[in-house]
Amino acid sequence: MPVPAGSCQPGAPGSGTITGLVETTWDDPERVLAASDFILRSSDCVAECAGTPQLWYERVQTQPCYACTRFWKFSAGGGCAGAFPMNPLGVDTFDGLFVRDDIWLQLYAGATDQSPYGPAMVGPQFVSIDIWRDAYPACEGFEPGTFFVSGGEGGLSNYSIRISRDGPIHTTASPTPARPADDRTFLHAGPGAPIECRCGTIELDIDVTRFAGPTNADGTLTLASVLKQNQLIGDYATLLIMAWDVDSSANEPGVLPEMDQVYFNGELVASLDPGNAQFLVGENGQWRLNSFRIPIEKVKFPSAPGPAGPPAQPPQPAANSVRIEIDVGNPQPVWCTAVDWAALLIDAMSPVILVHGITESAEIWIGRNPADPASPQFMDPPFAFALGALGLVWNNSIALEGDGNASSRTTPTISGSSCPAWRRSMVWTACTWCAIARAASTPRATWNAFIRPTARSSRCSR
Repeated sequence: MPVPAGSCQPGAPGSGTITGLVETTWDDPERVLAASDFILRSSDCVAECAGTPQLWYERVQTQPCYACTRFWKFSAGGGCAGAFPMNPLGVDTFDGLFVRDDIWLQLYAGATDQSPYGPAMVGPQFVSIDIWRDAYPACEGFEPGTFFVSGGEGGLSNYSIRISRDGPIHTTASPTPARPADDRTFLHAGPGAPIECRCGTIELDIDVTRFAGPTNADGTLTLASVLKQNQLIGDYATLLIMAWDVDSSANEPGVLPEMDQVYFNGELVASLDPGNAQFLVGENGQWRLNSFRIPIEKVKFPSAPGPAGPPAQPPQPAANSVRIEIDVGNPQPVWCTAVDWAALLIDAMSPVILVHGITESAEIWIGRNPADPASPQFMDPPFAFALGALGLVWNNSIALEGDGNASSRTTPTISGSSCPAWRRSMVWTACTWCAIARAASTPRATWNAFIRPTARSSRCSR
């Protein structure tokens, strides 16, 4: 049959390389994908019909009629190709795509993997453009089940694709949802179903919105050792990752099981605690919750409480990065993984809200006599300063009016919660001068025992 004018000429196949794929020939048993200027079919090729020579049909499951169809296979030892624009796959215009048996594919609108186009499909699958179906009906017909994308001649060049031999590229959400976020549970929730099984790298951030004390330039706690010693914060945070299709026990010839390394703020999680697993663990096609201990010194926190308002505002979040390097054991990607959600659990003492009595003012907590501002400090150490010496977060900005109601103009935010925060946090209230005066004479050692809190309770022990 004649070769259409302006199309590629017969000759040797190309030698291109694309993410996770290398070019090959039609008779290579490892070929997984074919791309062509023509409408692809299984075993028939037709040069023209009904006086419309622009309609050409190329066969891909027997020897092709024309040299312009290109064939691709996974890189040596590979089985998972990250999403990439399809333009380099074809020649001239790009009108036909074929993915062979048992290979999963997902199309995307545009040059990235942000906008899935159509469902995840499994081969054998033929793909073409709706212009040939609608404006110029193909006289010899399409392969049954052909999937059509929107576009004009050569329109497949405007789409991206992912292919994988590891099973479905998309999955539904985990049957175990994340626990609700609060001031000790910080979440990264995925985009919702469908969730994509990715090869290569997964990156996400977990924002911590709990102020726990002063921080270093990198966001880690300046007084971490003091807070731990005084039992105001746990020695470790817990990192939870809900991961899907982690083939950590796979036993397939020629490839290693799936080995997915986890990094927290740039450090390999396996190196942060001897009890942490080296890699994610799981089973083929199943969800599994993975748990790791993170030293509290490695966690980033907000550098300051949120503005008092009104209205009260939460602290500026501190982003803690989580990176998963997928399938590090194989030289070419074979396995993919999906993440539904990740959480960081932090065991910390609730902040202390200091509320004065109706005859006093907020300064009572920092050791001044509101009746005589010029008088010397009468409490040694001042109550609030004793709390601060322990590293405990406190706030004395609530101003009570004469009837005992909190003034709205001084409503604070503590660890991201608006007043009345004392419903969830520790409250110390002085209603008379006598109570404070008696406390002022208490030795320092007794003070510390009196106000020492614990990270495992929202109450102080006496």
